[in-house]
Amino acid sequence: MNIWMGSGNLGRDPELRSTASGTSVCDFSIAVQGRKDDPPTWFRVTAWEKQAEACAEYLKKGSKVLVTGDIRTDEYEDKEGNKRQKWWVNARQVEFLDRKPREDEPDERYSPRESAADYSDLPF
Repeated sequence: MNIWMGSGNLGRDPELRSTASGTSVCDFSIAVQGRKDDPPTWFRVTAWEKQAEACAEYLKKGSKVLVTGDIRTDEYEDKEGNKRQKWWVNARQVEFLDRKPREDEPDERYSPRESAADYSDLPF
């Protein structure tokens, strides 16, 4: 089973592009912190279709996310002709973990889909 899950912060703004067939693709990198004193580990993430569009619209450098996906590899040759591999996460789900802004504090990163839910009548 190939399932990867990681939580971290974006190191740069997401980049949205389209494939030749018109499919939306969004690439970004997240820094995942292990133990307190360890340096973060960086992971390249690719989201697709509607999820890619939402990531490009609501995330920015520093945004906190939880990504679930599978690890993929691409092989390529570097400038010297050496065979190399590039590892990346093919996102199945990207959850936006930044807090909901207050009414007097607008924040473009917060998804309107999430803000439309009203859970005030739940008993817990």
